[in-house]
Amino acid sequence: MDEVLILMHRDVHFSGSFSAMLEYYLRDGVGAIDEIDVEDILHLKVLEEQDVPLALGPEEKRRVLDAKEAYKKVQALYQNSQTTILADLILEEEEKLDDFTEAHLPWLINLLHDSDFSDPLYPGYGLAPVRAAKVLGFLQKEIGTNALFERLLHIGNEEVYLQEEILAALRYAKDFLVRRLQSRPVNQETLAAAMALGSVEIDKELVEAVKREYERLIEEGCRDSLLLQYLEALYS
Repeated sequence: MDEVLILMHRDVHFSGSFSAMLEYYLRDGVGAIDEIDVEDILHLKVLEEQDVPLALGPEEKRRVLDAKEAYKKVQALYQNSQTTILADLILEEEEKLDDFTEAHLPWLINLLHDSDFSDPLYPGYGLAPVRAAKVLGFLQKEIGTNALFERLLHIGNEEVYLQEEILAALRYAKDFLVRRLQSRPVNQETLAAAMALGSVEIDKELVEAVKREYERLIEEGCRDSLLLQYLEALYS
């Protein structure tokens, strides 16, 4: 049991209440994380009721304070009618995409790139960038496409859900991704484009473009086996 993790989540998201946290986990809220079990929450709740000391260290307390400050900033978005929808995107568990417009792109892109919000301690339980990616894919604007691809290039090892959502969001961007695949020199962008093309609907045009690029890479002496595997899977 990760007692520290449970205590931090309790203090940030549930106002220090084990009862509120337990109720949330029993109904399997979207912010419930796999590392925390209902039995462990209940165990700590019983210990607290028995006056057993439960405390966080200085670093954990700092992280809790930072996350609470982030909550205050998100709540402040409700003071502006234009940003209310963004606060809802972060805090509400029901996703609504239809009301976003091009005017929201700067905020969505900032949220996508804010790695703090990938932390489950932060508002949105670490899912806020994932939701921003989904909206950007829904809007299908060039600036959003560029932002999604740039974020994919700098994805963290712990951001698996964000990577999956970005790949899904780029499924409409076939021409953009093919251009990135065709650019030189071959680098991380080439690999990311090949990976993202796996989410695009396969058609004859895409198969032909990918096959040409595969053959070109072979002629150039490309030794990136992962890149070649991605391309083979697309046209074979």
